[in-house]
Amino acid sequence: MFFVPRPLSRLCVRLSVALVGLALAGPVAAEEDCESALIVAEKSYQLGLFEDVPGQLAPCMQGQSSRAESVNATALLAKTYIAMDDMEKARDAVADLLRLEPSFESATPPRLAALLREVRSSESELQVASVSKTSESLREAPATVVVIGAAEIERRGYLDLEQLLHDLAGFDVSRGNGQTYSTFYQRGFRSNDNDRILLLLDGVEQNDIATGVAHLSRQYPISAVERVEVVYGPASTIYGANAYSGVINIITKPPQAFLAPGKLFGAWVEAVDGSFGSRATELNLAGLDKSGSVAWSVSGRLFRSDERDLSGLPGWQPDFSRVSYQDRLRLEGIDALLLCGFDNDCPDADAEDALFTVVRDELGGVQAVHANAAGAALARELDEGLGLRFSDPTEDWSLAAKLRLANLTVGLEAWSLEEGTAPWYNGDERARHAPATWATEHRSFFVKYGRSLGKSLSLSLFTRYRQSNLDPKRSARREILTYANGGLTLRELVVGCTVGNPGVFQEPYCQSRTEEDEDPRQLATQSAAELTLVYAPQRKFTLVGGVDLKKADIQTRQEVRIDTPFGGFVVGSGDQVVDHTDVGVYAQASYKPLADLSLVAGGRVDYNEQTSPDFPNVGFGTLFSPRLAVVYLPGRYAFKAIYSEAFKDPSDFEKLSATGKRVANPELRQERSRSVEVSAGWHPEGRGSVELAAYRTRYEDLVALGHTCLVGLLIESAPLFASCPAGYFPELVF
Repeated sequence: MFFVPRPLSRLCVRLSVALVGLALAGPVAAEEDCESALIVAEKSYQLGLFEDVPGQLAPCMQGQSSRAESVNATALLAKTYIAMDDMEKARDAVADLLRLEPSFESATPPRLAALLREVRSSESELQVASVSKTSESLREAPATVVVIGAAEIERRGYLDLEQLLHDLAGFDVSRGNGQTYSTFYQRGFRSNDNDRILLLLDGVEQNDIATGVAHLSRQYPISAVERVEVVYGPASTIYGANAYSGVINIITKPPQAFLAPGKLFGAWVEAVDGSFGSRATELNLAGLDKSGSVAWSVSGRLFRSDERDLSGLPGWQPDFSRVSYQDRLRLEGIDALLLCGFDNDCPDADAEDALFTVVRDELGGVQAVHANAAGAALARELDEGLGLRFSDPTEDWSLAAKLRLANLTVGLEAWSLEEGTAPWYNGDERARHAPATWATEHRSFFVKYGRSLGKSLSLSLFTRYRQSNLDPKRSARREILTYANGGLTLRELVVGCTVGNPGVFQEPYCQSRTEEDEDPRQLATQSAAELTLVYAPQRKFTLVGGVDLKKADIQTRQEVRIDTPFGGFVVGSGDQVVDHTDVGVYAQASYKPLADLSLVAGGRVDYNEQTSPDFPNVGFGTLFSPRLAVVYLPGRYAFKAIYSEAFKDPSDFEKLSATGKRVANPELRQERSRSVEVSAGWHPEGRGSVELAAYRTRYEDLVALGHTCLVGLLIESAPLFASCPAGYFPELVF
């Protein structure tokens, strides 16, 4: 038996590693490439020769290796420094690793997994995926981006995601707490609905398919949010239609975030109780198999509230004692003639129980009729008998589940909002709307798959199916007609309730009747498939390209209702399904002529077809959206100059829906926005950053709601009226 001293043993091991390297290099002593260096360095790491690994990986750090090789080398370097207990160098290596591959995950060794989470949450190393559909450093992203991480959400004490928007620069938020809980918009471009911003949850669109409205209320579990990425400005180059003024991408936590170190199962429960009967419960469950290749999570939230009681404020309190019914119940001109008859005979005015008084001109013609004391008393009594009270209930819920199998992720998402509409309808003119609820629903299923196709090329496939729906059984604007709010007039008090065509009456009085106006937003479905390729042969060049296919069926209401001073009637109705086909092809390249200078150029071509029985071939055809950017990163500073474009396709609700007084307008053009932006940022080590942005955006072909006039309406070949009376203008989107 021979005894070999330890130093000699380590020398023999190193010799064998060197011989492996020589064999890989071949007979010619050429410059070592990264692939060979990785094999040698991996062997040294396995043998415990940690101090040799950094030098052996030097060929991979010279900028000539592929992105995949650089990622593998940097990950090995980080593990080596961890094994050497040099945590400062390990942290620097992990920071470099996340700049190369922000989505990098590793369950082993546990110290590396913990360091990845720590560095990823550090503001100076934030990574984003919402700008270019591939992970990149926040500082290098060719857009103005704000990222709010889970730690900051917890420190600020947000109870829901809508609260987060109130603290974002460039956002204006109007919380109406009604049919739409909150209206938010970016950079001063006001919109009545949240239909010009794209809302995503783990990359899945949340905007209503039929209307484009983003419903951000209290449905999402905030404890499950990893971060929120907010992209300012037009983003159609990557996302196509409707990423008009910006993008909000809510990214949920991976299953590992709910697991304690070394554990395979975790649970997180939160419960909140507050004023106005508000209660919220959140539940997160997660698990992991022993190999770390299979992981799952389930997250859900229930929220209920009675909301603030506004009945003490003007406009919501039905105080009928203050209403001057004799002034309000007054008919003049043709309305008075219709009550008395064109022969100016008002026999009821002379009866002992008369409810009104007649005002005549010098020739005895009827000028006006108005309620007398008895009529005013009766109207007040009928109004008070309704027993109106303020009501604005809310019941929201959501459920999401994810299953990750190696590089395949399958997910389900569902949420529902059932919220009161009362705060939207206050005041003398609109208080007639009784308490009602508005119930929107969303369902989606998605599959994500990603893999490497070689040293320089990676592929990801993202397929999804989603539904959006306005539940007609739980959604209605119920209209209470009272004498106080003007919904009922002296005519109804004296004669009865006019229903349908002129001359048809109904008893008892109409104030006990509600009218339900069903909204045309019904079931809409969409299937989508997106293939993205990332080509990164060197650190200095990256090309992202992809194809995005979408197929949607959207139900719209085709109903034309004519309103006249004598009532309203429907001249045509029926639901139609509009078929949508969308194809998008995009590409964006980033080139670094210098280590701290990036040049970015990209573009997207979108093609759209829309057809229905009444409106064939109303799609917008082909549109092109470019993006150009220059990013300069000296030290901890970041300077950007960006040009970007976007477009918004009018929704089916705006363009093709015809209901009530709304008139379809299939000729609506697409809204366009063109933005020029410059920004300067400072990102020091540690927490905190400062960024200033100046921009100029031009908006074209904006869609708005206006009025048109029906002239010369004929009934039985006789003109009913030649011009539109006030208040009877059909609505037209233009």
